[in-house]
Amino acid sequence: MRHVALILSLLCLLSASCGARNNQDADLDYKVAQPRYAGLTRKVMKPSISVCFNEQTNTAIHGENARFSILTWIDALREVSDQPLATSVDFVDFSSACDVKLYVGSYSPARTALGSTPSVYMNYRGWYGSRNVNLHEFGHAFGLLDTYNGRGGSCQPGQPDSVMCTAKYLALKPDDIAGIRKMFDLVQSGVMGLSDPEEVVTVY
Repeated sequence: MRHVALILSLLCLLSASCGARNNQDADLDYKVAQPRYAGLTRKVMKPSISVCFNEQTNTAIHGENARFSILTWIDALREVSDQPLATSVDFVDFSSACDVKLYVGSYSPARTALGSTPSVYMNYRGWYGSRNVNLHEFGHAFGLLDTYNGRGGSCQPGQPDSVMCTAKYLALKPDDIAGIRKMFDLVQSGVMGLSDPEEVVTVY
């Protein structure tokens, strides 16, 4: 399996609309990946989401942040799903099969690798270890892409505020909710197929 670093010029590889925004509403700006990179959105119908994570004394907060982030994104889907969705998060050892992997180390910036099993990489501390950034990175794990247009991950004037535009929020904005619901709809309808991707792409 080849690992490919995703940069802005390669968004077409991931985007369900080949780099364009995925909606017809001028007030929204969300972008979703192709459904084969939907990651955790493909798993939400399970009773629980499993996370491979070796919790240590100095990383316990990251487990709690992951639980918060996963359930926050799933909660945005409950009103539009006619089936029960996951209500808990279980942490398992890396030797076990899981829905998403969480790594904590000297990762700067934080990042998410999208593949058959998404992997989230957080820093031990600081901004790239914060709950805000964790919520943003797990948005990627659900198949959402960055919406910021400026350098350094900055929103531009006129862009709607969202977790996927700037990682300063601890609650989803309308743009985020519309994006995760669009991805859920694509997964449920089977648009473009749901085969596992042959490549791993990294987003930040």
